Amino acid sequence: MQMAFRTSTARPPRDPEYIEAQMWRLLRERRLSALKFRRRVHLGAHAAAFVSQSAKLIVECGLRAPSDLDRDAWLSGQGFQVLRFEPSEVTGAPARVLTDILAAARTRGWATAFGRSAAS
Repeated sequence: MQMAFRTSTARPPRDPEYIEAQMWRLLRERRLSALKFRRRVHLGAHAAAFVSQSAKLIVECGLRAPSDLDRDAWLSGQGFQVLRFEPSEVTGAPARVLTDILAAARTRGWATAFGRSAAS
């Protein structure tokens, strides 16, 4: 009997592109209570991984870099709240990540697609 070995081309879980793809899998197509996100959005001179215009939320995955402080301050000045999740959170506790995102949207007064406040 011949043994078949599977060669994997999967990316390691710490690869930033892999983590971003996992987060997009969770957020795309209004999967989170009809909250719409766009991926890789340019805002002024800055780029954001995931943006919900209706909730004024930006979701980032990865560790904070020193250059992110100025960027986050500018985005905050534009009315956005920046949520940042570590790679281990995205891959290890996706339900908690989604709960945190939805809670942030609700505290910002995000309304559902049905016209009711998401907080009610």
